[in-house]
Amino acid sequence: MESLYNFINETAQLSKESFNLITPFLTEINCKPNTILCKAGDEARYLYFIKSGIIRASVTSKKGKVFTRELYCKNQICGPYSDIIQNGISSYTFETLTDCEIIRSEHKETRKIHHDIPEYMHFKIKMLEYAYTKMERTIINLGTKDAKERYLHLLKRIENIESLIPQYQIASYLGITPIQLSRIRKNLKETNLQPA
Repeated sequence: MESLYNFINETAQLSKESFNLITPFLTEINCKPNTILCKAGDEARYLYFIKSGIIRASVTSKKGKVFTRELYCKNQICGPYSDIIQNGISSYTFETLTDCEIIRSEHKETRKIHHDIPEYMHFKIKMLEYAYTKMERTIINLGTKDAKERYLHLLKRIENIESLIPQYQIASYLGITPIQLSRIRKNLKETNLQPA
């Protein structure tokens, strides 16, 4: 739990005493690749802090095509947060793409006590601010950056991602086909723009 405690304290000061009040609702789990943590349509109740590994959030069209909406990595929190707030069902499927070490939060339960822990409430506000800012940046990037720019940004954000997950999953995240991704990679190698 120490990694989560340290992560929280990078954002907001939380005493050990306050952290101990929420630890009964936290569970450390290790998952193999392709483990479904939460399916679209499941009750929205958990959030996940990633100690190591990569998790994706995806949606499936009526025709059965899977679209990767986000990739999460070490020291990030993911899960159907907006659906938890609305006491609804998850809009996304959350799945591990690699071996993952995760701390699962029974977030529906921690919501019941966060008013009693002002420090934790402050952290949650900071977390919401971060999530909103990230969502806004993602929308701007989708509208203003081409696939090559988004790919370069992904390579910087998640170290060694190309050796961790298949190319088709990277292409899905970028909103392009694997063939288009291969062309981008080839072009970057030819122009020496691809990060080492």
